[in-house]
Amino acid sequence: MKELRHIFFNVGPEGVGAARAFLAEYTLADQAEIVGDGLLAGNCHVTLPATDVRLDRLCQEIQARFEQSPLVRAERIYSDRELDAREWLLLRVGTAGLMGGINMGQPYDHSHACGECGAGAVPMAPLLADLARMGKKQLDRTAHDGHIVVSQRLAGRIQALGLTGVEINPVQRQRGKEPDSAYRWLRITAEWPPLSAGARIHRARMCPRCGRSGHFDLSEQVTELRYAAVPATASDWNLTWEYFGEWQLPPGPPRRCVGGERWLIVSQRARTLLRDERVQGLGFDPIVVAAAS
Repeated sequence: MKELRHIFFNVGPEGVGAARAFLAEYTLADQAEIVGDGLLAGNCHVTLPATDVRLDRLCQEIQARFEQSPLVRAERIYSDRELDAREWLLLRVGTAGLMGGINMGQPYDHSHACGECGAGAVPMAPLLADLARMGKKQLDRTAHDGHIVVSQRLAGRIQALGLTGVEINPVQRQRGKEPDSAYRWLRITAEWPPLSAGARIHRARMCPRCGRSGHFDLSEQVTELRYAAVPATASDWNLTWEYFGEWQLPPGPPRRCVGGERWLIVSQRARTLLRDERVQGLGFDPIVVAAAS
């Protein structure tokens, strides 16, 4: 297991040279990512082991020299052996995400949704997604609402193995078009109960009515999903009860909120399939179950 800290700061286009010189003082110039031009010019990112003695001093110097507090994000990377030992895993889809869902006028059934944040709204098939962004990916998710799109091949393998907790539904590029036969919407139907109080997540701007929306990754600590016990309804593919990300929509055309996105909890059977099919852009974190720890 590796503990890393990602440090982000922005010096603007005019500060690129100063940032390079500054990071060279810490012998980090070669491994740092610094955007030199374009709209993101001045964005800086450097990664250090959590035990690196330069970490605190580097953050203090960024504050002093560039008059800003850097964003520090913690990451824990697990070995295959560590992941093999855990029955349940959080599946992170590490791609940029398909444009889709509310961004393309996806129709939703709000009959069982929270009237404030929209948690519980269900897309009405077929799912709409910008499939041109799939490229050669076998699995991706829609932006904001996090619905999963898979290749027809991967959908077929999931069905052939009898993996539970999913329905295979059609997906199309835009309304009025025929569903695309090369892709499927992997609709997750199984749900875990609310997290234990000791779960390590960030809660902000939570829905005042249902409390399901308004959850985020931690920044300077490692996020950890914790449960009192594995639910009797646990399947190979599951969704969290909580919704993550921003649920409040920006100003614009009238749209109803859909809660954000729910995270994916998968079994080792699902992980094995994804590994055997060499699906790229995925990450796994162990789920902590009190009864098993």
